[in-house]
Amino acid sequence: MADHLRITIGPHPDWVIVFHTGSVPPEFAQQVAKTAFPNTAIHGCSSSSAVFGGDGLVEDPGIGVLAITDPGGAFGTGHASFAQLAPADAACRAVEQALTAADKSGAIPDFIWLSAVPGCEEAVIAGIEQVVGISVPIVGGSAALNGLGGTPENPERTGRCVVFDHDTTIDDGLLLSVGFVTERVCHGFFGGYRATEKTGIVTAAEGRVLLTIDEQPAAQVYNRWSDGLIAAEVANNGEVVIQTTMSPIGVTVGHVGTAPLYGLVHPVQVANGALRVHTVVPEGSRVTLMTGDQDILVHRTAELVERTRALFNVSAPRAMGGLVSYCAACAGPLAERGAEMIDLVRDALGGAPFLGGFFFGEQGRFWHNRNAHANLMVSLLLFEDFHVPSPSGKKMEFIPPAFQNDLALGYQIVKAQLDEAHRINALLRVGLAKLAQARSRAEVYKAVGDSLTEVIDFDGFAVLRQIEETMVCTASSAKQLIGATWRDKDHGVPYVTQKPTLLGDAHKARFWSDNSQFFQVLHPGSAIHLGFHAENTPVHIILTHHAINGFDLADRDILYIMTPYIRQAFENVAHLRQMEKLATTDSLTGISNRGHFLELAVQELARSKRFGRPTGILMIDADHFKDINDRYGHDAGDAALQQLATTVRRELREADIFGRLGGEEFAVLVVEADRAKATQVGERIRTAIESTPIVQHGYCFGITVSIGVAVSPTSTAGIETLLTEADQTLYAAKRAGRNRVLSTSDVPDTVDWSI
Repeated sequence: MADHLRITIGPHPDWVIVFHTGSVPPEFAQQVAKTAFPNTAIHGCSSSSAVFGGDGLVEDPGIGVLAITDPGGAFGTGHASFAQLAPADAACRAVEQALTAADKSGAIPDFIWLSAVPGCEEAVIAGIEQVVGISVPIVGGSAALNGLGGTPENPERTGRCVVFDHDTTIDDGLLLSVGFVTERVCHGFFGGYRATEKTGIVTAAEGRVLLTIDEQPAAQVYNRWSDGLIAAEVANNGEVVIQTTMSPIGVTVGHVGTAPLYGLVHPVQVANGALRVHTVVPEGSRVTLMTGDQDILVHRTAELVERTRALFNVSAPRAMGGLVSYCAACAGPLAERGAEMIDLVRDALGGAPFLGGFFFGEQGRFWHNRNAHANLMVSLLLFEDFHVPSPSGKKMEFIPPAFQNDLALGYQIVKAQLDEAHRINALLRVGLAKLAQARSRAEVYKAVGDSLTEVIDFDGFAVLRQIEETMVCTASSAKQLIGATWRDKDHGVPYVTQKPTLLGDAHKARFWSDNSQFFQVLHPGSAIHLGFHAENTPVHIILTHHAINGFDLADRDILYIMTPYIRQAFENVAHLRQMEKLATTDSLTGISNRGHFLELAVQELARSKRFGRPTGILMIDADHFKDINDRYGHDAGDAALQQLATTVRRELREADIFGRLGGEEFAVLVVEADRAKATQVGERIRTAIESTPIVQHGYCFGITVSIGVAVSPTSTAGIETLLTEADQTLYAAKRAGRNRVLSTSDVPDTVDWSI
């Protein structure tokens, strides 16, 4: 068997996960794995009557193995006995052992794979979180003491609750493995339940005890909803309720769009009409009877894979493999349709290898992070290889996270704060909408900052862009850093890795030791670095937190999910800027075209009118322009117009509006200018143009202009009226000999200049 595994998998994986069925002695499964892979980290655990994988269902007895090869990654296992240590202390020791084995002491792993005996789930998770915090996905389950393929009629087949590593078997504690991978690990899970129409409001509760629902005894309401389940349980077991697995209570804790999010609670005890459940349900909560069925479990496992791929935008070629885990209650419903489920999962993974199994017994549970667990759960670790190119032109369709609609969440959603998955969902719904609406780089920076502020606790940020082979700070929470240079001889590396870099202690990172100015201003204890290319230019976004380990993996993953949208926002801004330039700019002179000039002028007149301020209009026309084209050529004529526009711009204020109306005719709106001031500006422009020679193709020549001035003392005139007045004055200047400035007061009274 060891030879077969070694030939099938290859001789040198870095880490293997072993599922064995209950009729296989755990020592034998351990020996097979150890013989096949003598230098590999091993994590083994008992499953129920069958395990499954890419090659199909392995009936009892059987062994299934998933191997991971990642030379750039790190893996380690640790174990502890509950007989020697309290569960929380045992979990702490196992985590420390695993991190030491992976040579990653003090680091935060990408995930933890866990197997343990049941009954102390909360304590075990609390112990793990003491070491690595609350952000790491803890995937796996507890193994009940009964089951393992055995039956009362055939006790010889009843195995022990055992987990094992390379050298040790454990039947009274836990085994866990930590994984640091160079690629990305995507975690998805769901509870296989559907909401029914039976719903009510918790009107009285004390901690984990539901007293009344809709002012009626909670046990009585649940018994009616479940068609007598409570009465049957009490008759058989007294106050203890053990057969509610397929009929939990869903607690509405939020919404995705109009679809409710449910946290799950399972009734476990009845006393005096009250119903004790697994976790606290606040008064006023809406509760709904949930129900599970075979069809959900068969089809939603594949849907979980597809939704997880879509959420993290993992194309089929990039899916390296998957690790699928079911709680014990799923084994029965799936027994008849296991082959169908495996085919669906195989298709959803695009043929990538995967391993799955059932944890066993009525009290078997699945674990997630944040001190939470739930029965009848399916959990997935999806491994991605982003070095494999995605199909050209194809992107995964975005689907909101798998835990929505009629797919129930685990207990973690019942917590006072929604878990990081809900935060990511909120970011995707709100923050990405802001990014999509951004119309400038400044708006992109603001949208990113506003979005991240809602979901990540950070103290400072900096945005770097490559300018002439140097990374320059273009936006920052600290204004004194804008324009500063970020020094990193390997700065190109972050822009191809895609996965943000999480620094738990920035003091130890070369990133920061080489950039003392940034370090002194931002004071980072920890930092997240994200690099990508946008507009064919490297962009580097840095978030900082004053505390060491102030960020967690959820923060990093939020930024990771945002990356393609941030990149697209920059690309959109560049495209929009180009389109706006084409639509509003005169291509020859680079100033506003006629339409844009009129649009800006209308806005300015409206502003000046509100305050009763004057506005002046100058109409400028090049004298004898046709002669320049005829004598020196059209290139010279173009050069003359470009020089004219450049000269005029130099003589105007930032607030004044300048545009080309067509041909050799230009217009200027002089903000808050009476007749004397507007005429003065016109004269200054005329003199500057006359004194500026034009050199083109060896020719040197001059040009003059005629300028007409019109003024509305209180800006009550429309722009077209003012342009008409200025145009008539302009032609009066032409008739008077050209190269001069005239206003309406200089024109004979025979002309009606009323405004």
